[in-house]
Amino acid sequence: MRFRFSQQTRTRQGLREQSAHSARSLTSSSASSATQRAETQRGAEFHSPAEAFSYIVRWQGSSVDSLLNAIQCARRLGGRIMQEYLRNSIADLSRRVPMPEDIPLYINVPILAVDVHGRVLVGFEGQECVREISTIRAELASIREKSAPSN
Repeated sequence: MRFRFSQQTRTRQGLREQSAHSARSLTSSSASSATQRAETQRGAEFHSPAEAFSYIVRWQGSSVDSLLNAIQCARRLGGRIMQEYLRNSIADLSRRVPMPEDIPLYINVPILAVDVHGRVLVGFEGQECVREISTIRAELASIREKSAPSN
């Protein structure tokens, strides 16, 4: 009988140690996830296609650099179904996050998104890049100037 009691005591102590370890790992994982979220918003790499896709779907115009990183990660690591969702989400960006009125959706390349810092995500699928909005406006003015009838 004494052996069972000491075994139960050891089991309880083991459970306490496991729960303490779980609490420590939970605290450190929540701290690391907060750090991860902060890095993601600064343009850090995404570690999974689900994390990247979630960022794309929730993007509200903060940084097109982070958006481009998320798109590249989801495209690189995601499966066939993820690719289809990604296409739809990228096409939906201009509807979810309003763009300046003077910027059309297409000038030689598709204009996908404009962030609050005046940077623009442009390009065809797999060839996206980030440009300054002033460059886009200059290119647009040049196109309008060329197409204007000369008297």
